[in-house]
Amino acid sequence: MRGFQNQSISEGTPNSKPYFSNIDHLGNIPKVLINYKSSLVATENKNIGVRDQAPEPDVFSRKASVDYKARAIQVVGIFRQLANLSNQVTQETEVQTREERKVELYTELSSTLSNISAIGAASIMPNLADMALKNAERKQRIDVHFKSIAQLWEQAFEIFAVEISRVLNNELEKSVKEICQAADLVGSSLVVSHSPPSVGDGRGGSSIQKGLAGKEEEPTFARNEHISQQEHKRRRYAPPSPVPNETPIMGQQPVREEIQQSVQEILSQMKLKIDEQTQSLQMLMKENYELKTSLQGQMSTSLQSSNYSSHSSHGLSKGGMTPTVSPDQP
Repeated sequence: MRGFQNQSISEGTPNSKPYFSNIDHLGNIPKVLINYKSSLVATENKNIGVRDQAPEPDVFSRKASVDYKARAIQVVGIFRQLANLSNQVTQETEVQTREERKVELYTELSSTLSNISAIGAASIMPNLADMALKNAERKQRIDVHFKSIAQLWEQAFEIFAVEISRVLNNELEKSVKEICQAADLVGSSLVVSHSPPSVGDGRGGSSIQKGLAGKEEEPTFARNEHISQQEHKRRRYAPPSPVPNETPIMGQQPVREEIQQSVQEILSQMKLKIDEQTQSLQMLMKENYELKTSLQGQMSTSLQSSNYSSHSSHGLSKGGMTPTVSPDQP
């Protein structure tokens, strides 16, 4: 049976157990696709003339597309196998029902003929034994098909769980990046809005520059004395400096509220997405449990009927072969 190495999916036969022979752990890329990917990268590097260069974003996008195609091929193959096995099980179950009815009729006929003639009962017994043997083999094939169907459903649910977890991880990474970007923007805006003014900004700075420029021609001693007198007056009549953290900075409180509001919105969106994914996972688990329960019930019913038919055929082969003759017969 071929796996994904030849990109073909086995259809399964009644006498062979269908399964994927070369399926790795779910989510891995087949070797053929990996080799094809590496050959593409090597060809691109050779054409450019640069070896051992970092992969471009286009390479990552192609790798993601290859992963998606591989998972899609795997899912399609699983459901194709499920359809084929379900069809085979339905047909063989219908044939099994008809054959069991025939066995019952032949058994009743044999018991009736055994009361009349030993030769008539002996002529029916080979056909009856052959039919019982074929029914047992058919039941065994049906049980194998049921087990294969259960394994395929487990693989399908595992793929779904892996994909859901991957989507959740990607969404969480995007949300974290958005939070970090929003925090960086808010921090940069705070730094820009509350940075100290330069020396030449405002009316005060320009007046100081004008005063200093107008008195450049004065002697050094007189200019220093004049500046010291102005500094002394400014210190005497200047109001006391405000205590730090006494009054809030203008615009700081609205910015904090905006940050908190944006973070709360992002967290609520993340929680809503996680709740939705959790509900979908619970629904899938419930369906899987119901399917397993129904399959186990069908398997137990088929096993009980097979055991009954085997016991009846065994009794016919030993006790039914010798017809009972009444004492009144000659």
